[in-house]
Amino acid sequence: MAAVNPAPPAEPTVTPIIGKTYPHDADGNRLDDRIDLKIKQAENLMKMALTSDERQKAKTARGQTLSVELVFREQITQKQIAAFLALGGQNRLYL
Repeated sequence: MAAVNPAPPAEPTVTPIIGKTYPHDADGNRLDDRIDLKIKQAENLMKMALTSDERQKAKTARGQTLSVELVFREQITQKQIAAFLALGGQNRLYL
C-alpha cells in the first residue's frame, strides 16, 4: 500500500460550530483531562523512580503514543501539517 501524503481538507460547505468548553476539559487547558492525568502519572513515576527498573518503566510510560483528535478553529495549511509530521506527529486516516 502506498503512503498517504496528508493534505489540508477542503473548506467545509457549512461552517462547523466549535465549542469553547468541553466536558472532559474541566481546567480549560484545551487538553482532555484523561490525557492530563496520563501525563501527570508518567511524570510522577519518573520522580519516584529509584531503581533502574523503575526508571525504565517510567520512561516507557512517558513514551507511549496517544491517539488524539485535533479540532481547529480555522483551516490548516500544508506547512502546518509538514511541521506536525516533522515533530514526529503521525496522521492516520480512518474511513
